Amino acid sequence: MSTPNEWIGYEFDNKEYTQKVKALPDGHRKAYKEISKYIWEHAVDQTQTMDALLDILDMFTENKDVEVTEFIGEDIIGFCDNIIAELPQKSWEDKKKQKLNAKIKKKI
Repeated sequence: MSTPNEWIGYEFDNKEYTQKVKALPDGHRKAYKEISKYIWEHAVDQTQTMDALLDILDMFTENKDVEVTEFIGEDIIGFCDNIIAELPQKSWEDKKKQKLNAKIKKKI
């Protein structure tokens, strides 16, 4: 089984991340978790997705005294879709295929 550090490609402190999520007010935490799930379901690049989610978590932390819809807007799915649209659309599978093609071409 792979670890978050293996699939995102850099050192990631899951304990710190979990603590930051738990420290959010209840409504913010629930909204963040749902947004996080939605983005993971629709994004393809794990590293960029995790970076975006960390940025969103910072936004939630900075705005913990403000209603969620006041800082991300009333259209929460639209907010998520905008984040997803900014993420690279190339999947890890595409990257592996590119690497394999390059490796084979070097050998022939």
